[in-house]
Amino acid sequence: MYLLLNSALSLSGINDLGRSFDFVPYPLQSFAQRYLGLNYPQALTGLFPYWLKEIYRASEDKAIFYRYFEEILHVKKDAKDDEILLQEALAALSKLYEEFHIAFCYRDIAKDPEDYQQLVDIIDSFGPMH
Repeated sequence: MYLLLNSALSLSGINDLGRSFDFVPYPLQSFAQRYLGLNYPQALTGLFPYWLKEIYRASEDKAIFYRYFEEILHVKKDAKDDEILLQEALAALSKLYEEFHIAFCYRDIAKDPEDYQQLVDIIDSFGPMH
């Protein structure tokens, strides 16, 4: 029970306990699943490059990113500016996605990426918001 409660609280952001906000991808991934008809891996994988970009830019301590870029994406930090390094890492990630035939954009895999009525129905399903 405590694991379920902690999971629910952490995803809703209630238990931040004074920490600065990080971009949590799960609510957006869940919406992509419901609205675009994607499965969990497709939704989370498609969101990952955007999540990576935002948390990298917002993070003060980039050491873990440098390690990820070098060990996973084979992009070395060297004397590069942080934004140039990020763009090279995202390009490497895009190439990796292509190599494994992973869609980089939801529109490439969604059943109907612009179903306006379905979007309205999902929003209405939450009921009135005051």
